[in-house]
Amino acid sequence: MKLLTKKDVSPICKNITDEFEGWSYTNSTFKKDIENHSTIYINPLWAMQLSAQPTVVLTNKKVNRLSKILFNETNCWISLKDILAPNATLPTHTYQKLVYTLQEAEDYIRDFFTRGLVIIDNYYNYLDESELLDNMPIDLEGNVGVGYCLSRIIRHDFETARKYANDEIKTIQPKHPWVEQIKSSLPIFEEKYQKTGSVL
Repeated sequence: MKLLTKKDVSPICKNITDEFEGWSYTNSTFKKDIENHSTIYINPLWAMQLSAQPTVVLTNKKVNRLSKILFNETNCWISLKDILAPNATLPTHTYQKLVYTLQEAEDYIRDFFTRGLVIIDNYYNYLDESELLDNMPIDLEGNVGVGYCLSRIIRHDFETARKYANDEIKTIQPKHPWVEQIKSSLPIFEEKYQKTGSVL
């Protein structure tokens, strides 16, 4: 049996987004802008044999600008919430399922997309930028942890950013090496904020 690819299911994904205002499917992921400041994604994280590890991801334009200045990176994830399997008993049980037909694929994609919408409604349902950044789910690990730290700088919460960079806020995995750059740049951002009211 020929295995499906993400190219095979792209028309299905685009048809699904046509049913939901503001959503689009580009670069193999579902996305929707939040006002003019942030973008929310339902990212399938497609595997080679058609399955997914779907997750809800948030990015923010100001954080991306800060990430560009510090790391020359422009797509910085600042919050992540995995979409769990229907029978999940642990928070690590993401919604993975191998599919072999287009009908199976559509049923699977519609299901994890709908579950992603529920997560967005429960955890990211803020139009105001400050409210969104202050209330989004926190993930301190890896690149997302770096993104969260940058979001605190954007919110002028330098104390939390300093504690994260200094390892006073503990993580399961060792922190990304970029935290050293954040640590050395914090005094510059604080001084700029004191003078201009902004870190950008």
